[in-house]
Amino acid sequence: MTPFVQPCDAGIIRCFKAIYRRNFCSRAIELDEAGERNIYKLDILDGITMAKQAWNAVTSETIKHCWDHTEIQSDPTAASDTRPHVDPAAWKIVRTFATT
Repeated sequence: MTPFVQPCDAGIIRCFKAIYRRNFCSRAIELDEAGERNIYKLDILDGITMAKQAWNAVTSETIKHCWDHTEIQSDPTAASDTRPHVDPAAWKIVRTFATT
């Protein structure tokens, strides 16, 4: 249910975090090899820059794939019907969530 209500939980955030962690670890290794003492120290600007780089590395294909897993809409290439498939029970939950 969570991926339906919060599509980013379908894997987009996980992908972003994995890229960020990989970059953070690579940075720590580089600092260690350069002889820095505190390899995990990160100021706000560096953190924001790394977050931006991680987000830019998340591909549109990854985002599309994650959205497809939510099954909010059916695959438009798979069906001849032009209207998106909508599960009425799921949309009722979304409407209730959005209005409370």
